[in-house]
Amino acid sequence: MDLLTCVIINGPFATLNIMANLFFVSCMLHPPHGARIKQPLKLLLGSIIICSITNQVSAMLLFLTHTTFENLHFVLASCVVYAWSLSTSLASVVWLNFFYCIQIVRVQTAFFIWIKKHIKHTIYCIWLVERIFSILDVGVILFDFLNLNGLLHSGFSNFTVHPDSKYTFIQIPYFEFQFDLFKIAVYIVQGHFFLCACVMIISISSTFIYLGAHIRHMLANGQSLSCPHFRSQVIVAITGILQGFLFICSSLWTVYHALAKDISEQLINPFINFTVINFYMTGSTIALAAGQTVFRRRFADVWLRASQICQAHKVQTRPTLRR
Repeated sequence: MDLLTCVIINGPFATLNIMANLFFVSCMLHPPHGARIKQPLKLLLGSIIICSITNQVSAMLLFLTHTTFENLHFVLASCVVYAWSLSTSLASVVWLNFFYCIQIVRVQTAFFIWIKKHIKHTIYCIWLVERIFSILDVGVILFDFLNLNGLLHSGFSNFTVHPDSKYTFIQIPYFEFQFDLFKIAVYIVQGHFFLCACVMIISISSTFIYLGAHIRHMLANGQSLSCPHFRSQVIVAITGILQGFLFICSSLWTVYHALAKDISEQLINPFINFTVINFYMTGSTIALAAGQTVFRRRFADVWLRASQICQAHKVQTRPTLRR
């Protein structure tokens, strides 16, 4: 895939993603009347929304610097921001579904009862720990980026200019033991990745199974399924399944990307990689729009006002009939 094809495919999706997430930001800053987003839900949603915007913008800058500017600092900065925003967004989606699972599913063990009782502080602590893993993840990706582009130089010699690169830069010397530290960091990042995948799968499956049993119980007792609170839980479960599917697809792509680079020593086309990540961001944006009551209500208000304005404009421009 070349740059032009990537822009044609991803340009509309990236633009819609940025506009939709800016709309989400306005909804969170000025929620509709009677709607309110409480903590820690606001923290998780804010992380996903801000990281989605940052990811799209940094990806555009990354391609721009690769194709038009010979500025290594811009490329490195865009790479760091891109990796950080993607890592933070994926982790926030996982713990958002965990939060909904704890809120919906009736827990019975003492450990999960304690978590449900202290869910706000639990999510705060998890969010802070996730920032440490995000920094570690960015460090691994940045080290890998520098190594692949020939910016690292082994040994204790003085800095030398690399002659074969399209950039004018100075090689960075590193010690041999830094590769061992890099491998340890990679193992930690992979372990965290599989932990998040397990939390995502368990949270979604537990919510789905619980709501399925609850629906059967309500139908057996002749209860109505039109309760607003219950419908909201069902919508959350459905959007959670969508986010889980997107997360698993993105995770499998990440594993394939790593295996293709480490085993077959073939680098994935960066435009294809961006397209896959962009589709993940688009699906995540759709899931947020459908799953959050605040966003749905604000969109309904905007749609109603727009239709009223259009109807009023048609009435004003309608020609009057002469008698």
